[in-house]
Amino acid sequence: MHDDLRRASPWPRFAVQAVASGFLSVCAFPLVVRSSVLGTMNLFMAEPGQLAPTDVAVAQALGHAATLTLLQN
Repeated sequence: MHDDLRRASPWPRFAVQAVASGFLSVCAFPLVVRSSVLGTMNLFMAEPGQLAPTDVAVAQALGHAATLTLLQN
């Protein structure tokens, strides 16, 4: 999770493009099966800040649902 891409970011080139596109924060949730990561579900937000704990729980549930969908296809 990076709560304000306008500040120092571990991904400087991405941060410049994200801010230029109107996204000021980002969260990535891994799509995991046992010990394997299939990918990530990324949430891009127009406002800086962290997700509330309830929003994190919802995002994790959606990530699990997405993982199951990927496995079935």
